[in-house]
Amino acid sequence: MAIHRCQLEICADIKAQNLQGLDTDKLIAFKIHGVTPEFIASIRSAGVNVSESDKLIAFRIHGVTPEFIAGIRAAD
Repeated sequence: MAIHRCQLEICADIKAQNLQGLDTDKLIAFKIHGVTPEFIASIRSAGVNVSESDKLIAFRIHGVTPEFIAGIRAAD
């Protein structure tokens, strides 16, 4: 965690989100891929009730944003 500069405060904020499958390896992956408490909140505020840590990593890797979600919903 030190190599990737995982800050304890951010890790605590992420752990407070009650995500499934969250462990030290996932916290490191969150840091590497930019999954932040703000990103989690933005996805949830877009109406996606995501609770699996793997899905949040996949969303970030594949560029899923609140704007993308809104566009998909508008096209529906």
